[in-house]
Amino acid sequence: MMIFIKGFEKQHKDKIAVIYELGKIRVPVKINHPKKMYYLDPFKEYLVICGLSEYHIKGNDIECTFLSKKHPFYV
Repeated sequence: MMIFIKGFEKQHKDKIAVIYELGKIRVPVKINHPKKMYYLDPFKEYLVICGLSEYHIKGNDIECTFLSKKHPFYV
């Protein structure tokens, strides 16, 4: 799976701070700077921490696990 930074931020209305690969320890995922994207293994789990929200990625499923009251999508 590939996550394009601008596409993700436009869709979820939040900026990505860091993406962690989950396992026994959390390992930060490195960004591909020339292409401005992250490459994610579809067989691993990831935690995306943004400024006002958090997302859990497993395979091709993205689930919002935290949403701040200041986030535009908060109801």
